[in-house]
Amino acid sequence: MTLPNVFFGLVALSTLVAGAAFAEPSSFQQSCDRIQLDANDTSVWITAQCRTMRGDFKRTSYELRGIANIDGQLRQERKRETSFQRSCRDISLKWTEKNVQILALCKTMSGAERRTSFTLNDIQNNDGKLMVAR
Repeated sequence: MTLPNVFFGLVALSTLVAGAAFAEPSSFQQSCDRIQLDANDTSVWITAQCRTMRGDFKRTSYELRGIANIDGQLRQERKRETSFQRSCRDISLKWTEKNVQILALCKTMSGAERRTSFTLNDIQNNDGKLMVAR
């Protein structure tokens, strides 16, 4: 490997590590009720009743993008389409005060099924609206 390739590889690796380090746990579950995960063949979204700054609740939703089933594991992909719902079943949300996870039973490339989870980061309630914190 030449020196420029080593340097590029280190820069790419540091970018991935830094990107992961800046992800904040989702916090919307601390101020929203009736949280549910909905899906159809082309989209997956979270729907909830979220508290506004005035204290009332507003129905809101947020479309999840780029989550895919990669050989039985839920993973974030750079592409915008969410596709895991086509090859996973028993899909649900699990949340605590500290984090939110998608749980699912997903097919592997061999056709077997694997239980997997994916932690949702950076989603927050902004005055009754679900959005990404960035």
